[in-house]
Amino acid sequence: MKYFFILFILSVFFIYSINDVHALLVSEDPVGEMDVVVVGTIVSAVPGTNSYGVPETQYVVDVEEIIKGVNLLEDGINTKSLKFYAPGVLNAQDNPIYRKMFSVNDRALLMLEQKDGLLHASLWSRTTPSSCNGNEIIQLIDAPGGLSIYQDKQDHSPFYTNHPIVAQYSFFNKNLTATIQNVTINVIDDFPVVYHSKSFVLNLDECQAYATATTKFVIDKPSSIAIHTVINEETSDGISGLDVVEYILSPLKQIKSGVSVDEIQCKESLVLLTKHDGSPACVKPETKEKLIERGWMQEVRCNGCDGVKTLDNYKINCDSQTNPYQEYECFKNAYSNCDIATVNPEIYTIHGDTIYTTLAITSDCKIQGVADMSTDKFWGTSEIIITKCDEISRDEYTWSATNCDMRNLSEMQFNFEMQLYPQILECEENDGTWIREKLECVRDKENED
Repeated sequence: MKYFFILFILSVFFIYSINDVHALLVSEDPVGEMDVVVVGTIVSAVPGTNSYGVPETQYVVDVEEIIKGVNLLEDGINTKSLKFYAPGVLNAQDNPIYRKMFSVNDRALLMLEQKDGLLHASLWSRTTPSSCNGNEIIQLIDAPGGLSIYQDKQDHSPFYTNHPIVAQYSFFNKNLTATIQNVTINVIDDFPVVYHSKSFVLNLDECQAYATATTKFVIDKPSSIAIHTVINEETSDGISGLDVVEYILSPLKQIKSGVSVDEIQCKESLVLLTKHDGSPACVKPETKEKLIERGWMQEVRCNGCDGVKTLDNYKINCDSQTNPYQEYECFKNAYSNCDIATVNPEIYTIHGDTIYTTLAITSDCKIQGVADMSTDKFWGTSEIIITKCDEISRDEYTWSATNCDMRNLSEMQFNFEMQLYPQILECEENDGTWIREKLECVRDKENED
């Protein structure tokens, strides 16, 4: 069991409001993408049209703070005012498609892009009634807001019984003014009965972008729940139709609890497979068929189930359930001797999804890697990736099969620390301390009593 690092290029989506202007913004670093960023007060607004005949307004701002782009300003650090343009005009009735962005005397954070020698306001710009400085206003770009629910690392239903579910409400302080918010989070299990309720008082100082209220609860039976918030005695955000289903232990934990292989239960929509070493796995039905078709596993029969196992014509099996370093040393030594060997790590994404993989040393002394991505909802594919690699490398925290077929997967990297992810998670959930050097969980005597 190992942590599989798959690199994603993530974009953060914001629905951002500037007075009455709304836009879907996509950026990881909006400040970094701007040419000039300043804070100041609007002193002039002159409506007009641009070279394409589109209504726009020419603004003049008295600058009180320059955050970025000093080198682009004519007077540099001594700039006291500057001119910029933004779409829309002050008289919105004449141009109903366009809406104003700023009024005279508005104090604003202006995030400006330079086009054809002129500065244009981006939709990241915003007004603020506060006296906060630029960096404090910029906090609002990344500030969370609203209601969210998650369990472990999963932020969508179905959730599972008898495991803590977290409901979190974040108040987005768009004006950056000092405020007090009275927040109640209600969990409704059997409408209209409130199953769980907790109240909070959120005290926000001036220039504080957000404050968060968090509560945990456990549902002990399958059901469909709703969660809503009451803010200052008025109903606010709500989410309904959240399914809670019976929690099923992982196949390995079921085996450890004494369940026989043919009696193992899989979560809904998954089917049972048996790997070449006899250990069980739960995968999607379509995954099972693909594994058989590609020769990675072959079908066998067991009492009451259709099992599948990997082809076990390998000389050395390096699988280890307890020591990731021994597993790496075994596979490395086999590769240095060109021994036909295999290892079947059960690996995890950062979102807790299990990905089934195999690394095998073939008769031509190559490393064949197979990764079943169909169980990883964030990868966005049902593909089983097969790649061939030429090298093995290691640093303090990871080992990798590298120099792989670039068309499929260029590197398969495994993290020693996360090999025993389920055990580490279980240890932490039970208030234990995971000792890396000993690869074991130590619990306080108080907790054990």
